[in-house]
Amino acid sequence: MDIGEIFRRYGGEYLKRFGERMLPSHKKAIHDISKCRTEAAGGHVYKCPGCGHKEYSYHSCGNRSCPQCHRADNKEWLQKREMELLPVPYFHLVFTLPSQLREVTRSNQKLMYDLLFKAAVSVLKEIARESKYLGGEIGILCALHTWNRRSDYHVHLHCLVPGVGISTENAPDKGMPLEKQHLCFTKKTKKKNKDYFAPGEKLSYGFRKKFLELAENSPIKDQLPKRYKSPNKWVAYCKSTAYGPVKALEYLARYFRGIAMTNNRIVSVQNDVITFKYKWNKDSKDSPWRYFPVEAMEFMRRFLQHVLPKGFHKVRYYGFLSPTNRHLLTQINSILQAENATQNIEGNQPEPVNGSGDSGDHNRKVCPKCKKCEMVFLKRLFPQKHPLGGRSPPCSSS
Repeated sequence: MDIGEIFRRYGGEYLKRFGERMLPSHKKAIHDISKCRTEAAGGHVYKCPGCGHKEYSYHSCGNRSCPQCHRADNKEWLQKREMELLPVPYFHLVFTLPSQLREVTRSNQKLMYDLLFKAAVSVLKEIARESKYLGGEIGILCALHTWNRRSDYHVHLHCLVPGVGISTENAPDKGMPLEKQHLCFTKKTKKKNKDYFAPGEKLSYGFRKKFLELAENSPIKDQLPKRYKSPNKWVAYCKSTAYGPVKALEYLARYFRGIAMTNNRIVSVQNDVITFKYKWNKDSKDSPWRYFPVEAMEFMRRFLQHVLPKGFHKVRYYGFLSPTNRHLLTQINSILQAENATQNIEGNQPEPVNGSGDSGDHNRKVCPKCKKCEMVFLKRLFPQKHPLGGRSPPCSSS
């Protein structure tokens, strides 16, 4: 049983119960995921010219929340980001909205998510400009997550920041290329001799202050609850990626397309109760799996609450990581590579990759039955008007 089959089985009932109150993006997710890789999506049939074996290949839905699609997109995104890594320490920061704001955020997703991005990026840039921390303009990669390990609604923003910036005091003239003296770097702590970006308390206070300022000047200021300004509820933390920035990128790449729930986490579906597994400590390989049973309607609600509004960008880039400033990233990388030409910086020398995310092997699939002939195209299957509750793709036949 996978998520597509769950949606085909229970999607119709869910739409009948809650369809009038559902967002268009949620309805589209149900329809797309329920037909993904079934005859409803159309496809192609291939046949072995030797033994006559047939293979059905159905189209993917392409919905960005579908757990069966976008593996190649995620891999390609990761490869591109690895190629852009700089030979400097990186910092992983997380900004979390307090629980008191969850309901108003759920009702005003696009606006509140935008405020989260703006507040987090603003406080990061302000702190980075201070000379005692870095003293320059930085680059920031941000990725929005709206879930925790049990797929509850838990809105937070992951930020990956390289420990280098363009000095605000010694910046080059406009249009002039960067040189080594134009760069500034994060400093090391005296006690632990580790690279340091900013204290969590300062990040938390600055994030809270900036978000409240933006929210109280927004159209939804009257919807904000009264008790949401408590400082200890505004969580922001920063840690150096001692394990290397690639690990942080790998985590973010899993959800570049798609959301928290994947097919391999579905354990069982019995009597309209769906059991899925999760790890209490996601960072530990030895952490045991925990099992969480929920009713089918509740499972679909948990899944759909993480479907983003149409056109919303969950991954964004700022500073010299912005697409409009990639020339600065190239210059910074050239300076640092020249400086470290004789050093081997572990974890920041990714192997060249195919920019298309394709292996380059376009040979036809060999027949899985006779294992001699190459499968040839037989016919195209056109999409069908397929109601929710339809069957899965047919088994291969000869």
